[in-house]
Amino acid sequence: MPAVPGSRSTDPNETIASALEAARQRLELERQALHREADQLKDDFVALVSHELRTPLASIIATLEVLEDETEQLSPDGRRFVDMIDRNARRLLRLIGQLLFVSQLQAGRIPGRREWVDAEALVRDAVDLARASAAAGLVTVDIAVEPVAKLWADPDRLAQLCDNLISNAIKFTPAGGSVRVALRGDGDRVRLEVRDSGIGIPAHEHAQLFERFYRGSAAIEHEVPGTGLGLWITDAIVRMHDGTIAVHSEVGAGTTFIVVLPGAQPTRPGAP
Repeated sequence: MPAVPGSRSTDPNETIASALEAARQRLELERQALHREADQLKDDFVALVSHELRTPLASIIATLEVLEDETEQLSPDGRRFVDMIDRNARRLLRLIGQLLFVSQLQAGRIPGRREWVDAEALVRDAVDLARASAAAGLVTVDIAVEPVAKLWADPDRLAQLCDNLISNAIKFTPAGGSVRVALRGDGDRVRLEVRDSGIGIPAHEHAQLFERFYRGSAAIEHEVPGTGLGLWITDAIVRMHDGTIAVHSEVGAGTTFIVVLPGAQPTRPGAP
């Protein structure tokens, strides 16, 4: 017997299908709510732990600086151990700074200040800071810097950007490989390139590289340590400065990151 128009279907199959669809939608809504709650709890935890760790770690570094002033009284092994502790303590402090920056971004707060920045000096400093870890991994680091326009930027965030890209390049480059950091003008903009001869990134993963907590298959396969936050933070810093970031990579043939930032403009305060 045909169903009467406008009447409720009595077909048991349709009733079951409708009930299953309603249940599926409820489960999806609950899953999304739990996912949001888990993300919020994770962000709150990261912010709390990072804040609590920063003070004692800063105290450790200050104590190490006192010890370093008295290294002539230490044996060669003692000096080596102090240097090792200092490097690792500063590495932890940088990681904590990254985590705090992440929680601020997630909360919609974009920390920072703006001033005229000498990009050439900033990039040279970043390379100098990276040379010790590069040497430890038997990786050579070359730099090619041209005179470029000043940047109206947050110097601390730009330093963080450079550190992230250079340390990543070193980390993903096997012993005997090389990293090249180049800075040059690009019209009225400034172009930074960080190129390595490392393990490379599969093409289908390029679009995901700047997602929070993303870890590429090559990093997992080669057991390269990391949090999956460095490139996400780098991308956020680039966007904060109205710039762009791109990646060119091939498995086994290395990776190049290209950052382009706006240079000095007359409309900015005190533009040179």
